[in-house]
Amino acid sequence: MNLETIAISFIQNIPLFWIVGFILVALWGDGSFIIFTVVAVNYNVSLWIVFTAAYFGTLFGDMIWFGLGKKFLYKFREGRKFSKQYNRIVGFIERTFGKRSFLGLCIIKFLYGTRIIFTLYLANKNMTYLRFLIYDLIANLIWVTFVGAIGYLVGIGFGFVLRTFKNIELLLTLVVILVLIFNYIQKRISEKLEKQK
Repeated sequence: MNLETIAISFIQNIPLFWIVGFILVALWGDGSFIIFTVVAVNYNVSLWIVFTAAYFGTLFGDMIWFGLGKKFLYKFREGRKFSKQYNRIVGFIERTFGKRSFLGLCIIKFLYGTRIIFTLYLANKNMTYLRFLIYDLIANLIWVTFVGAIGYLVGIGFGFVLRTFKNIELLLTLVVILVLIFNYIQKRISEKLEKQK
């Protein structure tokens, strides 16, 4: 049994495909979402399956981090090293977004390595679970729309490569390279913002 046969069997099991997408996007965000979108475009899986898995996976991950921030973050802030780093990040967030938490949540979702930190920050600012959930429902919709559109366009491009070369290993390699480039660009943007503090 070759790699393509295994991949096709996995893709055709829609509930499993959805669950794996949900878990991977909850853990790793946009890189996983783009990979799943590329696969869906090239193997005729409904984009609604991928988009709902990404939407609810991100929502689930955000709520977990928000809950952990509410329950445990204050305990870690007592450590000098953590407190200094945390206060520096909080200062930057407050200078950048002020009281515009919803705007901040929408923008932060597109920046590398900042989603969890901002979620913990909101948890520590006495935001209620309900308000965070409402903000996150809308911010995730914006994020899924834009990142999903990128994944769709990438999927079309890679579909052309796959049809040209008939080689799934090449397609997977190119997808991984693209995700690395995408994450690199996000990281560079985040570093530039960090330098402006």
